[in-house]
Amino acid sequence: DPDGEDYEQCWAQYHWEWVPSDQVIVDWGPGTGSGPSPFIQVINLKSPCKGNPIKDPEIAPQAEDRSGIAGGRFGNARKNEDGSDKPHNGLDIKTKFGDSVYSMYAGSIYGNGTSKTLGHYSIIQSNINGKTVLILYAHLKYKPVTSGTIRAGEILGISGDSGNLARAILEESTIQHIHIETREGTNWKTATRKNTEAYATTKFDSHGKVIQSTKC
Repeated sequence: DPDGEDYEQCWAQYHWEWVPSDQVIVDWGPGTGSGPSPFIQVINLKSPCKGNPIKDPEIAPQAEDRSGIAGGRFGNARKNEDGSDKPHNGLDIKTKFGDSVYSMYAGSIYGNGTSKTLGHYSIIQSNINGKTVLILYAHLKYKPVTSGTIRAGEILGISGDSGNLARAILEESTIQHIHIETREGTNWKTATRKNTEAYATTKFDSHGKVIQSTKC
């Protein structure tokens, strides 16, 4: 985990797989070897707008008996069993298992790893409006292992159910999604937590519904 010690660095090998005709994609398999494979540039014919991790994003809700759509947003929107506030440090965006996940902004690979809660994740460092911003993408299908730079709208991973997501889906407390966290600063552990919605191009109203004029 980027905040603790449950962190695993890894390398990987690549293999190609058949995908829908609007995608050119690399499946990131489990890794072996003493160094990273060359970074393969991946282009999608229907990439999302800059600032969005997928095309036409929607918030993934928690079960209604928990916190509903508010539970997929940043802040103390969730509840513990005793009724006390439970913080949620990111934004959950609906996906289908196996969907491509895109870098919201151009930048460099800050880090990749695996944790018990986040599962496989990747952190991208970007400069947005003169500020250094770190954006974490979690619950990926495989362990991302690329290094170097990445373009806005470039595939950084595949949506999966790693970490605590598979169990949560099984318990019907949430649905398939990617979890995105954002911090301002150059060091993940000391950087300031921010609401990912502030950096997303698509905006949501107070009820968590897409504001249609920002849909893309």
